[in-house]
Amino acid sequence: MSITFRYKKTVWLGNEERYVPMVPITLIGKEESFDTFGLLDSGADLSVLPKEVAEIIGVTIDEKTKEPIRGVSGNSNAFRSNISASINLGYERFNFKLPIMILEENSGIPVILGRQGFFENFDITFKENKKKVIIKKSS
Repeated sequence: MSITFRYKKTVWLGNEERYVPMVPITLIGKEESFDTFGLLDSGADLSVLPKEVAEIIGVTIDEKTKEPIRGVSGNSNAFRSNISASINLGYERFNFKLPIMILEENSGIPVILGRQGFFENFDITFKENKKKVIIKKSS
């Protein structure tokens, strides 16, 4: 089964309004689960969580995993970790492990869903001209 999501209107990295491919996702930590939207980023190797989201769901940050990362919002430091996540595609719910980088500082960026752990579990089609994305569980 596949499901189509419309791009979400957002203001990000300044005051410019734009439509971006975001999908609803549940992030599951040791203490809590958190329903949010994740920005689909085919250029990101790993998914990225803002520090405040990691704190909400109770992800333990290991200082030994700290490393520099670079992205569209610039350079930062982040910590490697893993969480569980789930996404609903119609009437089906898919659970999976998600390797993540947790930003060291609060940055105002959304949850970013990257290739490892997310894209590799699904067939994802971007319909940029229609501002839609279609997601189907990989077979």
